[in-house]
Amino acid sequence: MRHDYVSPIANTPSQKVSSDRWNADHVFVAIAEPSDPAVGTAIPWMSNGTGAGNEGDIMVKINVGGVVKTATLVPYSLIT
Repeated sequence: MRHDYVSPIANTPSQKVSSDRWNADHVFVAIAEPSDPAVGTAIPWMSNGTGAGNEGDIMVKINVGGVVKTATLVPYSLIT
C-alpha cells in the first residue's frame, strides 16, 4: 500500500529516500538533528536528543524560500 506523504529519512542519517511517496512500513529512526533540507522540501525525523528536540520527539525541518524552521510534531513526553 502506498500513501502520498513527505519523503522520510531512511534508516541512517546518510541514507535518504528520493521520492514523493513512501510505503506504510517505513519507520522513524532516532537520529541527531539532520542538516537543513533543500529549498521547498521538509525532513521529518525522530530526535535522539542531540540538537533539536528531546529524545523520542517527532520533529520536522521545513525550508521555504531559503528560510529553515524546525518544529516538534509530537512531543514524546506528552504521550500517555
